[in-house]
Amino acid sequence: MYKRQLSPWYIRFNNPLDPDAYEEGMISIDPALPGSSVSISGSTLTIKGASAGNTTYRVTVSSSITDTFGQTLGSDERLTFKVGKAEPALIGPEETLVTLDPSSTKPTLSLYTINYPNLDVQIYAVEPSDWPDFLIYMEDYYRTDQPVDPPGRLVLDERINVEGEDNVLTEVGIDLSQVMDGSYGHFFVKVKPPKGFFEEERYWEQVNVWVQVTQIGLDAFADQDELVVWATALKDGTPLDGVTIGGSLPSVESATGADSVARIPLNSTIQYLTASQGEDTAILPRSTYAWSGDGWRPQPISTDLHWFVFDDRAMYRPEEEVHVKGWMRVINAGPQGDVELPGERVEQVFYTVSGPQGNEITSGSAEVNAL
Repeated sequence: MYKRQLSPWYIRFNNPLDPDAYEEGMISIDPALPGSSVSISGSTLTIKGASAGNTTYRVTVSSSITDTFGQTLGSDERLTFKVGKAEPALIGPEETLVTLDPSSTKPTLSLYTINYPNLDVQIYAVEPSDWPDFLIYMEDYYRTDQPVDPPGRLVLDERINVEGEDNVLTEVGIDLSQVMDGSYGHFFVKVKPPKGFFEEERYWEQVNVWVQVTQIGLDAFADQDELVVWATALKDGTPLDGVTIGGSLPSVESATGADSVARIPLNSTIQYLTASQGEDTAILPRSTYAWSGDGWRPQPISTDLHWFVFDDRAMYRPEEEVHVKGWMRVINAGPQGDVELPGERVEQVFYTVSGPQGNEITSGSAEVNAL
């Protein structure tokens, strides 16, 4: 059977397979498939790996492979997978916000491509305050085919050559040091395959990613009325004292103490936080999703009544008496919240008993005692 390069291979059986009975060696592949893995789901066996283009693979399925009924295949089966030329592809990070490795000697964004000889690269220098405009750009990019002005200042616009063999997945490094003014910075990187004269633009393959080069690790934890912000050294987690914490609102300003922690009241919605120390600034958005419009916001607290109800047997004969018992507790929210008895707030409960088809069998009320 014919398959595209790097795509999974599927082998389907007439019975569901027993994954617990599968052992390494029940599937053999010639020539070897780098990074191969085998998974079983129901009656389908899936093989994944870095298949090479224009290559014929021969897969042998062992006679001892077993289904859920304990039956074996009985004899070895040999299958052929013919892999053709790979479809051109450009693969970028899964997230739209990337923090580069703080230990790297050269700040480089890694992309992966196959069968593209060159790529068009644009880099824009941005600031954390450009984050809302970046989300607007991403939203417009996915919902319209009209050009949208990216945020920031264009600092690089060039076509780069990809030094890779045909049908081989190749790593492409976008070196940011050439556009950096110092050791830190924020950049919007846009990479796409060149458009051929008779080709449509492959907009779905364009890589749009915000890249930050920083030595500050920034985390935040929120409850209904406060943000606890934690700033540490990104390399080794060392606490950072005196880091200035800011955000999307002018009122968000604090500094970390010796424990590297700052506390910020949640009086209104905060879309993103920043941490600054000298010329280094890190950004932490509440969400990187373009359409969320999300942020840390104050949450109202409430007192809830929780139930726990059980019966004595769970299954009954006709005409048998059923005993149902339960209790209620009041759950108080907030930092001082606790679990307490309802007390005089609840004196009576009302119940309905329904059969398996949803028909009402009986209903009534019951008094509530102190417990």
